[in-house]
Amino acid sequence: MNIWLQEKLKTPTHERIGKIIQQELYLAKNKNGSFIILGKNESGRILMKTLYNFSMSYEHYKSSKENHAKNLKIKDDTLNQ
Repeated sequence: MNIWLQEKLKTPTHERIGKIIQQELYLAKNKNGSFIILGKNESGRILMKTLYNFSMSYEHYKSSKENHAKNLKIKDDTLNQ
């Protein structure tokens, strides 16, 4: 998601979501050359927190799905022995 947000912040856009992101978030570069994405105001900070929570829930979903698939494979292998 970080790469997607960086692209949305760097590229001029006519899309609604791009405009909202550019209005609410700020892409800053620190001394190490790394980028950090900040909310420009309170609504931007809420948006950033929401995007972070969404990305974490998506990662949790993906890992749960992978674990479930592994468990099914283990059960299937056990039954075939």
